[in-house]
Amino acid sequence: MVIEIGIDDGRKDMMRVAEMLEKNKLKGVFYIAPFEWKCDMSCRDMVRLAEKHEIGGHTLNHTRLTNIELDQAEREIRLGKEETEKIIGKKIKKFAYPRGWFNENIKKLVKDTGFISARTMKLGVTDLSGCDNYELPATAHLYPRPEYGSDIYQAIENLFKEAKGKDGYFNLVMHT
Repeated sequence: MVIEIGIDDGRKDMMRVAEMLEKNKLKGVFYIAPFEWKCDMSCRDMVRLAEKHEIGGHTLNHTRLTNIELDQAEREIRLGKEETEKIIGKKIKKFAYPRGWFNENIKKLVKDTGFISARTMKLGVTDLSGCDNYELPATAHLYPRPEYGSDIYQAIENLFKEAKGKDGYFNLVMHT
């Protein structure tokens, strides 16, 4: 079974989340927009995260890419990747669309920038068969959502059991 824990946005709580994951021998993919990150955290914190976890791209300023001109979107994606790589001293491969918003043009920009995959906020998926690497879904979002009903934890546990039962895919997304 493929299990991935994605943590988006780059706020102070990321270091606490990293500590909890490490305590439980888990790794996360921390999707960071470096200019947003600098509001709350230091570059040293990002380097520490990159030592034990994977860092992914999330634009330069956490910009909703479908709301801006294509040349601006390309700049956000490219400069976000370059700035993050400069800070952590290694290449980043994965991308998460801010708020999950994307279209075919944005997908192409992400691919052309050198990312090997991109995660959306399409939820409930426990099988990656036939999925596009630049439209990877999430399984669950650790956030109260109408589709989870009154018990978010039970809903997420049910999705985990479904993924595990078919040796599938479980991608838990959280935001700091």
